[in-house]
Amino acid sequence: MAIDPPTTLTRRKFLARTAGAAATGAASLAGCRTVERFVHRSGRKTVRLWHLLSAEWLEPVQRAVNRFNESQGRYEVTPLLLPSGESDSKLLISAAGGDPPDVMLVWSQITSAWASANIIQPLDPFMSAAEKQLLLTNAYPVVARSGWDHGKLYGLTHGFDLFVIYYRPDIFRSVGLDPDRFPETLEEMTAIGEKMNTFDSTGSLTRVGYLPQTFQYHVPLFGGKLYDAQSGKVTLNTPENLRALQYIVDARSKLGLDKVLRFQSGLPTDSGAAWPFISGSYGMTMDGEWRVEQLRRYAPQLEYRTIPVPPPRGGKSLASFSMVNYLVIPKQAREPEGAWTFMKFWTGLENPERAAEFFPWYGWMPVLQRSENTKVYQNWLKTVPQYRTFLKVAKSDNIVTTPPVPYQTYLMDRITYFDQLAMRGTLTPKQALINLEQDIEAELVRRKGLGYVDGA
Repeated sequence: MAIDPPTTLTRRKFLARTAGAAATGAASLAGCRTVERFVHRSGRKTVRLWHLLSAEWLEPVQRAVNRFNESQGRYEVTPLLLPSGESDSKLLISAAGGDPPDVMLVWSQITSAWASANIIQPLDPFMSAAEKQLLLTNAYPVVARSGWDHGKLYGLTHGFDLFVIYYRPDIFRSVGLDPDRFPETLEEMTAIGEKMNTFDSTGSLTRVGYLPQTFQYHVPLFGGKLYDAQSGKVTLNTPENLRALQYIVDARSKLGLDKVLRFQSGLPTDSGAAWPFISGSYGMTMDGEWRVEQLRRYAPQLEYRTIPVPPPRGGKSLASFSMVNYLVIPKQAREPEGAWTFMKFWTGLENPERAAEFFPWYGWMPVLQRSENTKVYQNWLKTVPQYRTFLKVAKSDNIVTTPPVPYQTYLMDRITYFDQLAMRGTLTPKQALINLEQDIEAELVRRKGLGYVDGA
């Protein structure tokens, strides 16, 4: 599994923390609202679904499954909740034993590695020409581009993360800034963030206006990328990527690296009502769409706004990094046709208007823009207007995703490692990227020596 930066909570971590012990078995149902009763109908082919959506997300999964089972008479989907920390290994073990699930919702950015290892199968044979055309022309650009490996589709997107700025109008006003006039460049936003910084009598930070973190989240803003589709190679040590990492390090250095580390170490967990943005520890922060639902649940009276991250001078607007959830069909699935039938039902590829009802249950962006334009989804957006910012960014082409290479897990782990070294001042940004590039090159040589094809 790709390692998430320790200073940043992803939707995957939020789901896991919120779930707690819910994914351990029968006890998982006790802490959730009433789950729709599952009734197995005889005479149907069983389609086994493995997923990781626990706690308050468990009931909507069962509801969607029941809707599918009631919509047709050939297949019966039976869902199974897995602990997030064990899901990948369970799939690998089941595949090795010849008895994997028929369909699985995965969080790990690892589909290319699994495709290369022949663990999952391409979806193209199951897709009709009309379904493929709808995916390529009506899905959000990041969705249409994701899940492919060597020209074949191995993962159908169902849930994806984007990152924008959350900001507190009350903190803007408290330092004499107009929250209706948000900065147009990243440099200007960083400058006004400095006006929001506060310190105690010992000089320790008590509030930070804006603290940039996580290298890959900033790469798209500076026009950088992590992968070149034409060459099929990762792109790490580039001028654009260096600008992104240098910006992060410079902003933190200006505050004082030691002060930043002490400030962050004193913050509570990012989950629930403890998210530091809620308490006012940050005036502005870059974060994902799952926070909208978190704020509605745990801080419904808090005034906040969202806006796309302003680009740096010479950079790209409406840019973001994205992590994607995938529905995959294992190679030895018993009912691949039934799995695909459910996948296109759940994602909306079969009927975008019908599936539009499902996405508000989870607080997700839909797969297709046709689903966004439905009355039911637009009515939900009226209750969470801050979510519209993410849909605006979703329509952009300036989205960077995890490179579709067979060594995805190793790559993202090393990106995080050298990002942390740079942010802590152990390495300069330039040296961090040089070392990162050399590290990946050495890993590819090692893999080649082991007989893997194309660096796999």
